[in-house]
Amino acid sequence: MKGAIFDIDGTILDSMSAWTKATTEFYRRKGISVNEKDFSYFATVTLTESFNYIKNTYNLNMSVDEIFSEFDGIILDEYKYNIPAKPFAVEYLKKLKSDGVKLSVATSARPAFCEAAFSRLGILELFDAFCYSDKVGTNKSKPDIYLLAAEKLNLAPQECAVFEDILTGIKSAKTAGFFTCAIYDETNKNDTDEIKRIADKYILSWKALLNYNLALC
Repeated sequence: MKGAIFDIDGTILDSMSAWTKATTEFYRRKGISVNEKDFSYFATVTLTESFNYIKNTYNLNMSVDEIFSEFDGIILDEYKYNIPAKPFAVEYLKKLKSDGVKLSVATSARPAFCEAAFSRLGILELFDAFCYSDKVGTNKSKPDIYLLAAEKLNLAPQECAVFEDILTGIKSAKTAGFFTCAIYDETNKNDTDEIKRIADKYILSWKALLNYNLALC
């Protein structure tokens, strides 16, 4: 493995409950009843697509930029001060870096969220590249963000591993030729069997990889 490409939410960061909490609070403010199906959809798309969905589904008299701004006020502090890394995630990232592996982020989150949490956790400088779905212009049902990450690392997909918690990302990365490693997250438990079937490797915790070398080339 010459390159490692990481999702953030539900993969490196134990943050999905914070997003559920923030969305629930936003819905409460707007008088919207919580629909669990919305959360499943949000996990697979970009933030812009999520906010367009909320605006159009619930006929909000707000622009997408205004929804962005209100969400920022609810959740940014969680990334700055509270959201933890998943157990042993930081240790694994440092292990890869010490082994000479290039690291990239591939996330649907906003840059400000990533930078705030990673700075607090002391891992921002470990990464060689940062790729964001909204900048790519498509969600993770297409492999564009992973391909861009590999390009920024000056590597071919076959030289990289993609680490993800969502089925959509695992599928698209696999079709583009990446080695895929899935990590369990509670929010995707209903997809566990399918994720296990498709991913090249499946782990419950980052601890499983601390003494394991992914040999891709």
